[in-house]
Amino acid sequence: MKLNNIEIKITNKINDTIKKVIIPYIMNNNKIDLFNYISNIISINKNDFSKKIIKNIEYKLKKTKKDILSFNIILQTKETYYELIIIVLKTDNTIKKNELIDKIRILGSNITSNLLHNEIEKSNIYLMENEHELNICFLEGFLMRFYKFTKYKTNHVIKKKKINIVYKKSKTFNILFEKLKNNLDS
Repeated sequence: MKLNNIEIKITNKINDTIKKVIIPYIMNNNKIDLFNYISNIISINKNDFSKKIIKNIEYKLKKTKKDILSFNIILQTKETYYELIIIVLKTDNTIKKNELIDKIRILGSNITSNLLHNEIEKSNIYLMENEHELNICFLEGFLMRFYKFTKYKTNHVIKKKKINIVYKKSKTFNILFEKLKNNLDS
């Protein structure tokens, strides 16, 4: 499998020139605090966006029976704007680890589907803090969806997607990510 249609950069902060920010979020046992989560990701004044909008989303998340949901929000500050794509995975304490890993892979795949369907060329993806294994599973589902078999196609033009993966650098994560890339790019 070759990953020749994606350019990945791992960094510890959001690239402000890329206005799309994709935020995977795991909601466990109907506990959610999106407002603080978002304001920790993007350094903004909490008065710059409406708490009422986020509370409305949180209410909808608690009421729905679906496992995976996505929301698009335009967040405008005095200086700039961001288009947030929030993908939420609902879980509870009864879920087995293998089930959770599969759902996280599906979450990553859904985000890629969103990028490809909406023809998004550049984006920031914010990974969950201190969750090396879950983030690698997320990235596995995310990257596998980019695979296209083009060996026998002629005049095939590859449009590269530029993805800025935001995660606090750690040696463990870097080793796991390189191993994943090598497995997928072989």
